Amino acid sequence: LTNATRNHGAIRLGVSPRGSLALLQMAKASAFAQGRDFLLPDDIVFVAQDVFCHRLLMQGSAADASAQNTFGSRRDDTRRDENMRKRT
Repeated sequence: LTNATRNHGAIRLGVSPRGSLALLQMAKASAFAQGRDFLLPDDIVFVAQDVFCHRLLMQGSAADASAQNTFGSRRDDTRRDENMRKRT
């Protein structure tokens, strides 16, 4: 997901390595809040938008667009890519 934010045309500056660490910590906290001591991929998806959106610097005209909308579309693209890899 972090790499996806760095290679999106509407994003000028993607999520940093510290943003990736924040994602991991929030996902762990979310899992713990749900009574688990392990992570599921859904934990990461659940917190990713909240963790990443304020860390994105959008391109010129896309700066008017919501980072949440752009990130949401990129997350969907990444999920499709993962599904394709699983099939091959």
